[in-house]
Amino acid sequence: MNEELIAKAKTAKSAQELIEMAKAENIELTDEKAQEYFARLNAASEISDDELEAVSGGCGYSDGKQCPNCGSTNTKVSDDRGSFAIYKCENCQITFQVQDD
Repeated sequence: MNEELIAKAKTAKSAQELIEMAKAENIELTDEKAQEYFARLNAASEISDDELEAVSGGCGYSDGKQCPNCGSTNTKVSDDRGSFAIYKCENCQITFQVQDD
């Protein structure tokens, strides 16, 4: 299925409506498959705690220290030790050390 048909299918209000849409496109769809596809198209996706923390900012702070592994500046201090700090990259999950200036 192409993107346009998938977008159209997501607007279906019921599995029966999905079957009618399929018929209009000359696509054969059984009741069982329509129920399955309708459920998958309308499933509420849950977000993990880690994903939520990454979006909301979570604890710590980001001051844009660049990750030496992936180059991301989405980094947070995970441990401040005075003369240096240990950062964690939220992108690739590695930790790295940065000397204070």
